[in-house]
Amino acid sequence: MLILRLLAMTRPSTTIRHLRGVKSISRQDKAQYKKIDIASSPVCQEVLNRVQVVTEVSESKDIVENILAMGQPIAVDMEGLEGGMTSMVQVCDVERNISLFRTGTNSNLYWEGGLARLLQSPEVMKIMHGSTIDCLSAYKDGVKLWNLYDTSVAFKVLQYQLHGTSIYSSNQIGFNGLCRHFGLPENPLKDTFKNILWKMIITKNGKRGLDTAKVLDDELLLYCAWDVDPLHQIHQMLCSTISPSYSHLVMQLSEVEIIRAIDSDLAKRKRNSLKNMEVCNMFLSHLPSSLTPPDLYTLLSHMPGHKHIYFSHNQGTANIILDSREEVVAAFNSFNEWGSKLGDEVKCKLVVEAHANEVVENPNEGGEDTEKEAINKDARESIDPIKCQEIIDNILEAKCPVVTDFHLYPDCSAVEIYVGVQPSIKLVITQEMVEVGGLGKLLSSNIVKVVPRLDSANVYSALKLLNSFGVEMRNVFEINTAVKSLEYMEHGQSLFKQESRSVQGMSRSLGLTMSTSRLHWHYMAYLHLVEVIPEQFREILAELTVVEIGVGTFVDSSGFKSKRRNIKTRLDGCCVHLRLTGGVDKVKQSKLKELVMTALLSKDLVMVEYMDMGRCAIVQLRSSQAVRTVMEELETREQSSDLRFSVSSPQVLKTVVEKPARPVVDMNALELRMKKNVAKLRSSGLTDNLR
Repeated sequence: MLILRLLAMTRPSTTIRHLRGVKSISRQDKAQYKKIDIASSPVCQEVLNRVQVVTEVSESKDIVENILAMGQPIAVDMEGLEGGMTSMVQVCDVERNISLFRTGTNSNLYWEGGLARLLQSPEVMKIMHGSTIDCLSAYKDGVKLWNLYDTSVAFKVLQYQLHGTSIYSSNQIGFNGLCRHFGLPENPLKDTFKNILWKMIITKNGKRGLDTAKVLDDELLLYCAWDVDPLHQIHQMLCSTISPSYSHLVMQLSEVEIIRAIDSDLAKRKRNSLKNMEVCNMFLSHLPSSLTPPDLYTLLSHMPGHKHIYFSHNQGTANIILDSREEVVAAFNSFNEWGSKLGDEVKCKLVVEAHANEVVENPNEGGEDTEKEAINKDARESIDPIKCQEIIDNILEAKCPVVTDFHLYPDCSAVEIYVGVQPSIKLVITQEMVEVGGLGKLLSSNIVKVVPRLDSANVYSALKLLNSFGVEMRNVFEINTAVKSLEYMEHGQSLFKQESRSVQGMSRSLGLTMSTSRLHWHYMAYLHLVEVIPEQFREILAELTVVEIGVGTFVDSSGFKSKRRNIKTRLDGCCVHLRLTGGVDKVKQSKLKELVMTALLSKDLVMVEYMDMGRCAIVQLRSSQAVRTVMEELETREQSSDLRFSVSSPQVLKTVVEKPARPVVDMNALELRMKKNVAKLRSSGLTDNLR
């Protein structure tokens, strides 16, 4: 390491050697660049002695054939990734031979020279660090990279195993940082030049010097070679430290980096699946050395639903994934009770910390419903398709709304159906359950399906799976957007720019308290929202829901995304929001509409639709320019009118909105409607089937 520290020091006695392929560079940059004395460094010379620059197809063929014959992992990096063909692909084999393929100079190295075959080979693992941009560049070159081990991803998995650190949200470690972590020599040129080297090399009359230079200087060769030289050692150290229980995560998440170049939407959904897993994740450390995974599963057997454990015996740690956020927070809060058997040294934490505004159901509260749920848990989880068909037929006969909540597990997708009374029905989504069990018949029926939120990985995964079974989900009412629609109608807040709220936030907004379970709250919220949202706007919500389901099924996803943009333009960009102040009656509502019509006639504008919401009104026009014109005209006319009202555009999200208190929700009326639905379900025989 002493040699590397000396390398990092600037040497006043050295001079700047002109780098081939470079003409223009500022004097300030030149002053900062001091050439490293590579000739006097045994470490640098040892690396350079193993470097072969490849420009000819024949050379490339020989190297590739030798590597393929070995069948061993290779370390890979790429340079010159901005625009055009990738300039260089660095490859280091297990014998530490380093080949620098100058693909920017000779693109035939990819195909005739066999380099593409090597990078695409599923038999040869490619060890890379921070591969996102490299994968994109290779795919742009027509190379379908596969079998990737990304050391930056692996390090995140290691930190997840050791400390319960989030893989999804943690920062990526740099190459030199990773070398430093494992006590390996760092690339001496990375931090010394602070990208000045690349300013010198990349620019020459709009062309990359890396592609045009006939000979590359030793500094550049060393820089490129060093980025692959330690990767084999890093790979070995990571593999020996990451427990077998976690190792598959490295390959799965590295694969996402490749998929990102092929299907960015799919990569995003895969990352969201990881995020959703971590939300339901708690981390245990300082576990006793005698503990085994079966012991831990036994200890967790009192907890309902699905469970999965990632276990590291060497480090005495475990990551536990439960069914839902509510269940993992509840398990964390009660750790002192169930975790006491593990010993006083054991620590428990949530991978994603709990916040004060989260709503968490207490499994010890809820009275008779909770007791019934515990009693019927095993029956629900082992429900067979024939029994499921009977239950679905009961629901279809009753024609009552149901809450459908989708869950995503590492090995399956599931749906939880709540009919207004416990227990809820949990079903794994399979072709047999869809066809024989009648799940497909229910989801595609006219029965209202209340969904908490559509734009989540859980729902998208389920929709895609259902579509593969030929099921098109219909008549869905989404609570999340419906709550936002109240802000849109009452205060002109953008339907698309509002942040989604937690259950507690929506509960406060609606004035609808959460008395029992989360699913029951969504059921009661639906009964309330269909009463307060005008039919005219419910039709718009239904239109938007169909589009979101289309996006989630991945069938003509781009077409449905285009429809979503059109709806956004229509509702946010082409609408004017009006809100009467003071007392409101039919006369004032009529006068407001007359004033709007007069303003439109004066500007020779056409109104597409007028939605009267009582105190508020929404005027849809043909363009955003028409919106600006009408807003100015109405603001002018308001000054000479006996009406007092505010004018705004939903396109602008207001940061501060004065909101009067909402009317108190008539809970008695909601309870009565729910009881009527339950009576219909009882008449259909459903309650008997749920026992």
